[in-house]
Amino acid sequence: MTGFRSVVIAGALGVVLLSGPSLAAAEDVKGDVGAPAGILIEAESGRASDSKVVADSEGSAGQAVANGRAWQPLCAVEVPKEGAELTVWVRHKGGPIQLKSTDGGKQTDRQWVWAKPEKWSWSSLGRYLRKDLGESVLLMRGEGEGDVVVDCVVFASDAFAAPGGAAGGGGTTGVEVAKELPPERPDPAKPAGVAKIDVKWAEVAFKVPAEIWGINDYESVHKGVRAADKGLAAYLTALQPALVRLHEGGLTDEWTNGANRDWDVVKIRAALGESEGLAGASLMVNVPRWPGWMKAQADGTLAAEDEEELVQLIARLATFLKDSGRNVTRLEVLNEMDGTYEKAGKLDALWRLHRRMIVAAKRANPALKVGGPAFTWPKPLWVDGFLAECGDVTDFVSWHSYAVGDINETNERVFAQREQIQSQNDATAKAVKAAAKDRPVEVFLTEYNVKWTWDPFERRHANSVGAVFQAGLLKRAASVGLNGVLVWHLKGHAYGLIDADDKVRTTGQLYLLGRKYLVGETVVATSDNADVEPWAVRMADGRRAVLLTNKSDHTADVTLPVLGATVEAAFRLDADGMAPLTPAEAVHDGRVEVPGFGLVLLVLPK
Repeated sequence: MTGFRSVVIAGALGVVLLSGPSLAAAEDVKGDVGAPAGILIEAESGRASDSKVVADSEGSAGQAVANGRAWQPLCAVEVPKEGAELTVWVRHKGGPIQLKSTDGGKQTDRQWVWAKPEKWSWSSLGRYLRKDLGESVLLMRGEGEGDVVVDCVVFASDAFAAPGGAAGGGGTTGVEVAKELPPERPDPAKPAGVAKIDVKWAEVAFKVPAEIWGINDYESVHKGVRAADKGLAAYLTALQPALVRLHEGGLTDEWTNGANRDWDVVKIRAALGESEGLAGASLMVNVPRWPGWMKAQADGTLAAEDEEELVQLIARLATFLKDSGRNVTRLEVLNEMDGTYEKAGKLDALWRLHRRMIVAAKRANPALKVGGPAFTWPKPLWVDGFLAECGDVTDFVSWHSYAVGDINETNERVFAQREQIQSQNDATAKAVKAAAKDRPVEVFLTEYNVKWTWDPFERRHANSVGAVFQAGLLKRAASVGLNGVLVWHLKGHAYGLIDADDKVRTTGQLYLLGRKYLVGETVVATSDNADVEPWAVRMADGRRAVLLTNKSDHTADVTLPVLGATVEAAFRLDADGMAPLTPAEAVHDGRVEVPGFGLVLLVLPK
């Protein structure tokens, strides 16, 4: 590493990496890179040996660090000692960048930013516990031609801070100023509401397959990650997921050997073999894109001359999955490529490529279900185009749906989006059924959650407000006949059912309860209060469960006839997390108290 200067901005508690030969003045830094103003402290940092310092009139001190080779390091930055949690921001242009943490010589993959800005732009590389970032972080460039250029790195202790200023432009993600967040606790000043629930146990409304409680997991992609993660293994063992989608943006580069231009089957088998807790799960492997050693066009699409190589690569993976050591039942090819190809005017080419990959993979492994295309969202134009080309060959159709893109969006808006997503799910499932005619084609929502942008962190991915949203969405997804739904995702501070330190969050508790008690037949249940929604399920063993969700900001006193029966178990999820209840605690004078932004689950005998 060749040394150069960096500065720490303590006002936002940040470190700003400068490639210039000397420190800039505080006002110069603020004006040049849009970084928060503060106290400047000199620190050491360095560019990678094969990176270069380039002149740039808009860069800090007129210079920046660049690397023109795909998948090579740009620079390393020492992590400041201050701050319990830090958001890592990078000012860059020219191509995708990955963050890696380095501790004791060991590197750990963190977040990718796939944007390819033509002008200087700020992007967030994630928010982390200080200890998880290690001693220093390394910035790696991704695929593509031309230079990827880095100007500054900022570590911000404020989760809601974002770089601004004339050059920074406010960033590609995040918010520029802190706003009032929607409440996550009910208002104690408001009086309790009332609701009456009616349950008709003899009238089945729809089935709830175990796959409705499916999950996304990227930890299993990486060899060595799972072996040391006992907390994650413990959660998976408790959850016993029926369906797990293995998805990671860099999977094709992680699982292939660029020198051989083929899959590294030894590495794949080792990674899957370390995945404790997945032994009983059915796995869906997603191949998100082509590997970096294939040629991408300037418009982001795959070069036509490389398409056949990708088709054969997919076919060889299908063959390997017969003997992967895990129960891989489905292969999902590509991930959210629809927008890129639509912008390039090449949607028809994308659907033809999908057909070739699906046919080749099914020929290589007839027992494997192959499908996709993991739509960014089920836009009718995309759905119709894919079905017109692939409806007669695909084994399943998959898409993604998120509710909002802003952490400040109201809870009311988030809850209302369950109806919008249900409408999309219903329309897409019906379109698939019509195109498939008599063929059994499955339908999957392979990603969903509250917010489609991961940074700043969305509290509702972890708290009881998010649990109310998730429970309502899953009930609605089952009602329109989806074969499975997979939450994004299993582990992490931004989205995880468990956080990066393996602490089970309130949404993770919902999944533990739902997977155990809310699988079977949903029976007809109604409420006279729109804020309180029942989900009544008869399990395979004849026991019954009633989940009561309250989307209002105040407590609801709920009555339902079933409370005359013995309550075997009860659980409450609220702003304080999950708590098991005794029958006496759960039922008072024939009523159940459901907290605002909360849930109560009652388990009843046969």
